[in-house]
Amino acid sequence: MDERRAEWSAWSRVLFRFVFLYFVIYALPFPLGQIPGTRSVAGWWGDLQDAVSRWVGSHVLGLEVVIQPTGSGDTAQAFTILVVELVVAAAGALAWSLLARGRASHGRLLDALRTYVRFYLGATMLSYGAFKIIPTQFPYPSLVRLLEPLGNGSPMGLLWKFMGYSPAFSFFAGAGEFLGGFLIFFRRTTTLGALLLVVVLSNVVMMNYAYDVPVKLFSSHLLVMAGFLLLPDVRRLIAVLVLNRPTEARTLGALLPPGRARVAGWVVKSVLIGFFTWTTLSTSWAVHRQRRELPPLYGIWEAERFVRNADTLPALLGDSVRWRRMIVEGRLAALQTMTSPLQGEGSLRYGFEPDTVAGVFRLQSLVSPEDVRTFTFDRLEPDLLEARGLWEGDTLSIRLRRFDERSFLLTRRGFHWISELPFNR
Repeated sequence: MDERRAEWSAWSRVLFRFVFLYFVIYALPFPLGQIPGTRSVAGWWGDLQDAVSRWVGSHVLGLEVVIQPTGSGDTAQAFTILVVELVVAAAGALAWSLLARGRASHGRLLDALRTYVRFYLGATMLSYGAFKIIPTQFPYPSLVRLLEPLGNGSPMGLLWKFMGYSPAFSFFAGAGEFLGGFLIFFRRTTTLGALLLVVVLSNVVMMNYAYDVPVKLFSSHLLVMAGFLLLPDVRRLIAVLVLNRPTEARTLGALLPPGRARVAGWVVKSVLIGFFTWTTLSTSWAVHRQRRELPPLYGIWEAERFVRNADTLPALLGDSVRWRRMIVEGRLAALQTMTSPLQGEGSLRYGFEPDTVAGVFRLQSLVSPEDVRTFTFDRLEPDLLEARGLWEGDTLSIRLRRFDERSFLLTRRGFHWISELPFNR
């Protein structure tokens, strides 16, 4: 019997209509925005979401919705959009049910929804997996993080350091995401891929909640989608894995009629899978290569001597004027004074622009871009600098010696097959 022609109960039909509308609204404008030449259309959808969320937040929910990209997926705007999507899906399902009271089932529409969810979830998991297989989502702990006391970090920062420390573990986690995403592109392996993703995403969701990572809404939706794909096979899986009973194979049927339509479907499917796979891996590799290129003056530079207006300042804890160290990473530099390790104030971040030929580096305030401090420097030795410049109206002369970051226990401990005693510090 063709499951797509079986009659559904009234509640099943209503529930399906709600789920159909909600998943489609949530996933839109996918795949627009990912396919070249469609970003402008995707931008219109984003503008509509911004306008609706701002109005609903202000006039209905009493929230101040700020439209600003922050890297967080759990903003007031995100929760406002969630409410709007739930209401629209519920209202749409009610109207649909009133207009289609004579409809016994939605078998083919269910197949179409599963196909859309498979490709949306698959493309998303390929992206997350690629950025872990090639270690870009979780970079190795930065020099600033290596110097920062553990208690000064956030729960999310702790998770990022934990994941970033081991490229092997990051690869393992990403491989599960990538493989699960790839398997659900094909109907015959959707159950296996969905089962793998339910396990993987359960761990991801738990980490996001436990370590306060602001991707709780998005990761939870991905887990629900994986569960939705797995749902038709739950009874069969329980029969085999729990009850140790035989079960019948599920008839998949054909989504498209034979002939040109089916060939065209295979062509489109192959192009999309190849495109998603290539773009995620190539983008991740490009980011990884860029991060591997160490900038000039990269490293932790300890201030051995600090002279202000001809007065040599001793290295006394609590001194908010004397530098303790300058940390250079990429296009950014962090300055720590003698108060930083004592009071946990962390580091002041600046844009960093070095010119090794002219012997100059510039520090640009990230708060006030017009505030630029220029220092000249001489490289007395490969790991020794003499820098001079003006700072808050004072003339500074600073001798900086590079600290070998390989001296940290975390960076030099490495892997051991044999350990006579646990090395837990």
